[in-house]
Amino acid sequence: MSRRIKNKNNILSPLYSLRSFSLPSLVVAMTATFTLTSPLAQAGNYQCKANEPQCVTNFNNNLLITRDGNPKPIKIFRVVSKGKATDMNKLVNNTQHLIRFFRTASRGQFDAEIVGKETIEVEGGSCQAVQNQALRKAKDNAYLNIFALPSSECKGSHAGSNNVWLDGGGLFRTYPHEAGHILGLGHGNTNIRKFDDYADPSTYMGSMPSLNYNAPQLFWLGWTDKGDVVGINSQINYGGEIEVKLRAVNMNIKSDDTSAAPMAYVFDRGELSGKDAPRLFIAMPRSSQGGYGREIFVYRANCTKGCGTTVSGRITMKDKDGKEIDGLHITPVGFNDNFTEVTLRIRKVI
Repeated sequence: MSRRIKNKNNILSPLYSLRSFSLPSLVVAMTATFTLTSPLAQAGNYQCKANEPQCVTNFNNNLLITRDGNPKPIKIFRVVSKGKATDMNKLVNNTQHLIRFFRTASRGQFDAEIVGKETIEVEGGSCQAVQNQALRKAKDNAYLNIFALPSSECKGSHAGSNNVWLDGGGLFRTYPHEAGHILGLGHGNTNIRKFDDYADPSTYMGSMPSLNYNAPQLFWLGWTDKGDVVGINSQINYGGEIEVKLRAVNMNIKSDDTSAAPMAYVFDRGELSGKDAPRLFIAMPRSSQGGYGREIFVYRANCTKGCGTTVSGRITMKDKDGKEIDGLHITPVGFNDNFTEVTLRIRKVI
C-alpha cells in the first residue's frame, strides 16, 4: 500500500432545550439538545456564512465531483510477464464494483466508466523494470489507470500520479484504497494505546476489512451535505454540554428525510494550518453489529491539503460513564431500535 500519498441548503438554527444554567465567573454552563434539520437529497459544494457557527469549512480546493454528468474515464491494463498474469474478468468485475462504490459513497456526484482494457506483455525483471516496461507500452492517459502486475514479480500495491499498480488484483479493498490515493486521501491510522499504521477499520484507506471511507474523508471529498457534518465549538468551548443525535456513516445515502441526524460532529482544536492542531471528527461508522459496528470513533484529521486520519479513541454503548478522548468527554446516552441513530452527550474537558 502506497505511503504517497451544493447541496445549497443552509443549516437551520438548532432548537435548544435548556437543561441547566449557571454562571460560575464568566463561564456559562449549559446542556442543550438539538437536531439539525437539513435535506440530504444530495451532497455538493457549499460555502459557510458568517452567521453559521456550526458550518464546517472544507479546505479541499479540488473537490472531485463529476462535472456536467461526464464520467471519469478508467483504463485497465493487464500486464503479462513470462506467461503469468491476472484474469481480465476479475479486473473488470472489481473495477465495476469500484465504480458502484464511488457512485454510492458520493451520492451520485462522482461517476466513472471503463473506456479501455488492454493486455500488455513485458520482458520481466524487477518490479520497477516491469512497471517501466508497461508504461512504455501503455497509453495511461485516463483519469484513473489500473495496472495489474504479476504477483510473482511485484509484491504489494501502490499508487502514483493517475496510476494504480496492483499486486495481482484479486482483493477488492485494494482498489478503493489505491484509487483513494489518486483522489487525494491519506492512510487511516490509529493511535489509542500506540500508533499503528493502516489500522483504522472504518476506512478503505487502512488495511483492515471495511465498507467505506471514513467520515472525515467523505467530508473532505465533498461527498457530504452541509447538514451532515456539524461544528460544535460554539456550543462547548466555554463549559457547555450538548446532547446530540448521530446517524451511522454507512447511512451516507440519498434521502428525502429532512429530520435525519448529522453523521459527524467536528471540534476544531486550534488553527487548522497548525500541524498539531487538527480537527476532531466524532462519528459512528456502522450501524450493524460485529467488527467495528455500533461504536463511536473519534478521529484526528488535519485535512487541509490531503486527508490522512488517525483514530484516537473508540466508544461502545457499554461505556456508560463515557470516555475522555483528546480533550472531549463523550458519553453514549441511547440509540434507536435498528441502531442507525445514537444519542451522545459531548463536553469539553476544561
